[in-house]
Amino acid sequence: MFGKRISFGGVKEGSTGISDSLRNGKSVLPAGTCHHIINFGTEFPNDGYTLTTSLINNLDNPVSIYSYTLTDTTTSGFHVEFSGKLDTDNFVLHWIAIL
Repeated sequence: MFGKRISFGGVKEGSTGISDSLRNGKSVLPAGTCHHIINFGTEFPNDGYTLTTSLINNLDNPVSIYSYTLTDTTTSGFHVEFSGKLDTDNFVLHWIAIL
């Protein structure tokens, strides 16, 4: 098998999973949010990590659609800028950072 085996799971809402090369978590975003800051809690040794994010809303029908950009990536976290103010409390940002 190629690469490194990574196990995901057990991350509670608003929490951060931490290992030497992995940070992950999810944040419930309140209505009116237009930007959000993720803080890893424990810094990476450098900012060369890869980010994967998903904005999920399983409750609203129809659901509003937002684009977003990840900015200000540092060893301690990153910022998320949304295309507009979120219209409900039902959006959850899931994220994974791998070094």
